[in-house]
Amino acid sequence: MAAKKPAKARKAAKPSRKEAQKLKPPPLPSPKKPAKQEPNIFSKPAVKSKPLSLLREGMAAPDFSLPDASGKAFKLSDFRGKKVVIYFYPKDLTPGCTIEACEFRNSAKDLSKKGAVVLGVSTDSPETHRQFIAKHQLNFPLLSDLKKEVAKQYGVWATKSFLGYSYEGIHRTTYIVDEKGRIAKVFEKVNPLGHAKQVLSSL
Repeated sequence: MAAKKPAKARKAAKPSRKEAQKLKPPPLPSPKKPAKQEPNIFSKPAVKSKPLSLLREGMAAPDFSLPDASGKAFKLSDFRGKKVVIYFYPKDLTPGCTIEACEFRNSAKDLSKKGAVVLGVSTDSPETHRQFIAKHQLNFPLLSDLKKEVAKQYGVWATKSFLGYSYEGIHRTTYIVDEKGRIAKVFEKVNPLGHAKQVLSSL
């Protein structure tokens, strides 16, 4: 008996258009735009370096009028005939500024015997000054230089750095103004610890 010939393989039918569209791979998703990054609060701001420009001994001390913790205006020229210790400090209620203020508080009687008055100056508000005075029973005026005008006049407002972060602020500096209104002594880069005694010995 003759063997049967193998059946010819049928040609695969071409898919219809609809089927072809179904067989197409899905389009690749378009690349997402990178998310907007939030500013890094620890990044260094573009602060133009502003060096110290302190007054020199023998120069006339710029007159000023600033409010104290109660809002009363203190004018430097009103103290003519007395020695005035003007100490600029960075911020109320901070460790270094507290040490400095308390040392001036403890030395108030000795400073008075030398004919000197003490004026603390910072850019803090009168309200913060009141808290500082009340907490540490300070016995001398703290003046508010909110607009930084006096700090700039006396050359103590300049660029500072901390842990690589640059910013502008008050450099801890003390001036002794004599009875005629001239700069008698300048203390820069002040170390709060023992500073009041250092001032006292210079009067």
